[in-house]
Amino acid sequence: MFKAYDMRGHVPELTSEIYYLMGEALYEVVLFPENLSTEISLFCDARYSSPNFYKAFAAGFISKGGKIVPMGQATTEMMYASCILFNRPGVTITASHNPKDDNGLKMIKNYPQILGREEGLETMMNYVLERIEDFELDIASLPELVEDTESRASVIKLLLQKYSLIGDLALTQMRLESENRKLKIVVDTGNGMSGLLLPEIAKLYKNVEFVPLFWEIDGTFPNHPADPFNPANLVDLQAKVKEVGADFGIGMDGDGDRAVLVDENGNLVNNEFFVAKCATFFVEEARNKPELGFNPAVVYVTSYNRALPDAVLAINGAAIPSKQGHAFVKDEMKKYNAIY
Repeated sequence: MFKAYDMRGHVPELTSEIYYLMGEALYEVVLFPENLSTEISLFCDARYSSPNFYKAFAAGFISKGGKIVPMGQATTEMMYASCILFNRPGVTITASHNPKDDNGLKMIKNYPQILGREEGLETMMNYVLERIEDFELDIASLPELVEDTESRASVIKLLLQKYSLIGDLALTQMRLESENRKLKIVVDTGNGMSGLLLPEIAKLYKNVEFVPLFWEIDGTFPNHPADPFNPANLVDLQAKVKEVGADFGIGMDGDGDRAVLVDENGNLVNNEFFVAKCATFFVEEARNKPELGFNPAVVYVTSYNRALPDAVLAINGAAIPSKQGHAFVKDEMKKYNAIY
């Protein structure tokens, strides 16, 4: 269950007892010993197993003296935003793009550092393994968590401000001026958590017409699994793009931090080439806008093809290789002050 930078497992092997002990462990062997904040923001996705796991983790953390700020259902980026806004650790109960019977845990102990094996996840694992065999938890006795609606609203406000800024930087305005029409984009959230924010994002971009596909949040994923990296899960998106004559389509994953694109003909856009295109955009942003405070440098995963480093080097940017995994990439980004 314990990966390089998160916990992920199958229910019922993954239990509320594990989450309770993980809550204890986060306080006991990571945050308190490292003199980090012991007040954390706690989120979850919409999977059927998430409510009990959410309460169990909170109970374990509180039992050791920590404080939980319950934030309810959210995309993973909402967890990141809370870490920035409140300068405290964040935890979300999610299995990302995994099937509905899976669940997991993503943690930030000191933004932007994801809590991976080398940052304390392995120590937490050992803590759980030492105690799990004889540990039993009465789920019915766990108190309900009252969502902090004010903090949650502040997190969403911060994200919408950032989305608005990104929209101002994008090429949608150029497209509108050149063709005197809106961009039409189909977005398939697969009934995952992106459906929470997309209605608000759609209001920000006046020159984009968003065509919703499965925006209703449903942790049973009744239409298809929220894993856009499996081509079988893009069939509905591809058909809708062609049906409505959209400029392109976006398939989102279950917790809203992965996306796949299809073009106007419904053909899959190779993500590595798309990432390379993004990289050149951001390198130019860093170079032309020094006030942003970043170097014209991009960190990329070495398992990718050569598209990204070739594109970045062609415009005299720095292409920095990294091992696979959020934790490794973000460590390199911090080291070189990379923009992307």
